Amino acid sequence: MRPQTCFSNARVKSSNRGFSLIEIMVALVIGMIGVLVIMQVARTAEAQKRVTTGSGESQTNAALAVYLAQRDIKQAGYGFNSLNVIGCKLSIPERDSIPAHESRRFVPVVINPGDEEIPEDQFPAGDAGTDTLLIAYGSSQGSPEGDTITVAPLPEGDNVWVGVASPSSFKADEWVFSAPVLPENGCALSAATIKELVPTSNPSTLNVPGLDAEVDQSLFSLGKSPAIVGYAIRGGNLTTCDYLQSDCSEADNWEVIANGIVSLQAQYGHDTGAAGDVDEWNRDTPKRSASPDQEKFACRWARVSAVRLALVARNSEPDREVVTSVDHLPSWAGGQIDLSAHTDLSAPDGHDWRNYRYQVYETVVPLRNLPWMGTCPLP
Repeated sequence: MRPQTCFSNARVKSSNRGFSLIEIMVALVIGMIGVLVIMQVARTAEAQKRVTTGSGESQTNAALAVYLAQRDIKQAGYGFNSLNVIGCKLSIPERDSIPAHESRRFVPVVINPGDEEIPEDQFPAGDAGTDTLLIAYGSSQGSPEGDTITVAPLPEGDNVWVGVASPSSFKADEWVFSAPVLPENGCALSAATIKELVPTSNPSTLNVPGLDAEVDQSLFSLGKSPAIVGYAIRGGNLTTCDYLQSDCSEADNWEVIANGIVSLQAQYGHDTGAAGDVDEWNRDTPKRSASPDQEKFACRWARVSAVRLALVARNSEPDREVVTSVDHLPSWAGGQIDLSAHTDLSAPDGHDWRNYRYQVYETVVPLRNLPWMGTCPLP
């Protein structure tokens, strides 16, 4: 029995030895390698998640931004597509909380309006290297050629009564203005609000306090909610402002409608040969200095058939590596889009413009509300 007892003690001592130092060190090394692998996988997955999420957000923002701008451009010129109105100066007085506004060049759409006719103190510039837009349209269901004034305006105290050929085309609270039947150089128009319509009078009359008009002129309606909307890139975001709702001469009053939109590019589509199609794309805004005659000046606008627009979206999260270079800048139908004007190309390291991915969204919007005049006199 003694040998059996000795064997049992030996087994007990052998089973209580545990791990050796070498075994523990090997286990630690294996564990550390596993931790490093897990950390690297998690790091890569998180980076991919940021890129994917950032790209998804930028695509959503850009799609929404293109839709909003396209919607306004499609309406450009609605309600006043007449040669005797296009390009005139239009003054809209203050009403309720809507500030007064003077449109020095009343046209459907202007690319980069900061010039001698619409100075930058009226239209604040956007980020360097980006274009800006100014779009005007009405909301009336009346004739875009206006309605003939049949009875000269009759002032009675604060009221001004005027008769028109089709009074049913006008409604109370609509913005209206009168214009000469034929285009006139230096035309200046002034808008007023319809106070009431009196259909029982003979002829039917409108009460438009402050209206400056003459018999045989044309009365135009912009509806109850006309818009003169600006679009600009500011601080890498797409901003907008309605001049009939806010004081848009102050950049702080512009509302951000899409984040991560770093560039806006736009061009006019000109029908220079009066063939009914676009044969030239550029940013050349028709100027009165080139066509002092109002009809010829308006005809230059009548041959602007479309607007080509591109928005550049940038993902919200940067990559750790350089993913965009000077040799691979985004481009559109109008050419390559130079980001150097509003980003730091000289930054040697860190998260600068090169660590972001860019995507271009572009569209062509026909200007259906501009009168096409194939026989219009060339300037």
